[in-house]
Amino acid sequence: ISALQTQLANELNAQMQQTEILYNEAVGAVDAVEQGNVHLASAHKNQASTRKWVLFIFIMLSVVLLFLDWFD
Repeated sequence: ISALQTQLANELNAQMQQTEILYNEAVGAVDAVEQGNVHLASAHKNQASTRKWVLFIFIMLSVVLLFLDWFD
């Protein structure tokens, strides 16, 4: 019985260590997902700003081309 209790204690200790490792990895994964969400929000904001600038540049170039066509 003593040997079985020792073996059970060793197995429980190993299981506890594996559980701790899994918990730490899960916490790390949650942190990575939160950081990813922050980066995605930032990218979405930057994309909207870039889209506005590209549209503005295309409109200005179109106006310049129309002016050059009219001027010629």
